[in-house]
Amino acid sequence: MQHSDCRLADDRPRVRGVVVRTPWRRSLLTFLLVAGPGLIVMEADNDAGAVSTYVQAGAQYGTHLLWVLLLLLPITYFIQEMVVRLGIATGQGHAAAWPATDDR
Repeated sequence: MQHSDCRLADDRPRVRGVVVRTPWRRSLLTFLLVAGPGLIVMEADNDAGAVSTYVQAGAQYGTHLLWVLLLLLPITYFIQEMVVRLGIATGQGHAAAWPATDDR
């Protein structure tokens, strides 16, 4: 068998990876696997219009509404993570998957 061949002798694909034996590293990697899609979508949504809105609100209200950010950040993260998981599972975006559940 050549070195560049990625199949085992019984024609199963060879799985390459790293075995994580320490519990804290396994927990960290599991968290990153679960949290990754939501964080990527949450960061990708910060476009120029959103940043200018953030700047205007900060100039107008200062830090008086910072408690709202602490309340909404986890909610926003979980909603976006669920939408990403829906897209991974169905292969459709949120707008395309929603009418499929409408019973009207």
